[in-house]
Amino acid sequence: MNEGKSPEPETVLRLRGISKQFGDLVANDDVSLELRRGEVVALLGENGAGKTTLMNIIFGHYTADEGVVEAFGQALPPGTPSAAIAAGIGMVHQHFTLAENLSVLDNITVGTDPVWRPWQSRASARRRFLDLCQRLELTVRPDALVGELSVGEQQRVEILKALFREARVLILDEPTAVLTPQESESLFNTMRRLTESGLSAIFISHKMEEVLGVSDRVIVLRDGKVVGSRATAETDRGELAEMMVGRPFSEPAREPQEAGRPILDLREVHVRDSRGRELLRDVDLKIRAGEIIGIAGVSGNGQG
Repeated sequence: MNEGKSPEPETVLRLRGISKQFGDLVANDDVSLELRRGEVVALLGENGAGKTTLMNIIFGHYTADEGVVEAFGQALPPGTPSAAIAAGIGMVHQHFTLAENLSVLDNITVGTDPVWRPWQSRASARRRFLDLCQRLELTVRPDALVGELSVGEQQRVEILKALFREARVLILDEPTAVLTPQESESLFNTMRRLTESGLSAIFISHKMEEVLGVSDRVIVLRDGKVVGSRATAETDRGELAEMMVGRPFSEPAREPQEAGRPILDLREVHVRDSRGRELLRDVDLKIRAGEIIGIAGVSGNGQG
């Protein structure tokens, strides 16, 4: 007997032998993993490692060629997002699935009530939404148009939308790709509050610092296969990087060098799209031979 030993937390999600192929491309190859109650598992891998495909299989957007997804001990019917939602799984996509011309509350409640239900249910939904915001310390105006919100606020709406549907497992696909550092930190604080209340999360990323800062456990995918699983407290950047790329990894050493002559010079550049929307305004940029220029900005601010 192991008296005094705390029992293992409940397994809320289990994948057994998941494989998926698109033509000649093997996206997932016999992937098995488990997620426990109150745990954040980071799914780490290079672009193309199979992370997003695997999450789309869990949520029912894709159907696996082989394997089974179980939520809370019950097998999920393949290719059925409504079954995943009903089982308590929510997914926050990298590119949000919100209607920008509708209010926050409309986006939260759409699809949750039968069309014949009386309109007074909206008042109940509003109270429930505001209570959810208060408990999670997330400030979002229910009557604001989604198209008028910042990117960080829109992501909060996506999270609240999943939780409004009583998600107990949250999948976050590259959630910081479109966020500022301050918005990313706010997201991580929200994740900590959620897991303290018993929610479980899968966090997809290829950003090592974020993975080490927010997860309890790290699972590494390479070429569609699980190549390693580590408790976050027992690993480091070097080990994870080697698992990701499949060979010993060392940080490149940068040697200072003098920049050469200008080879590209932009002055007062303005760009509009086909609808007349301003993409760039009065941009100056000079690049010299031998330079590497970094262009930073939140997604949608013209750097692409």
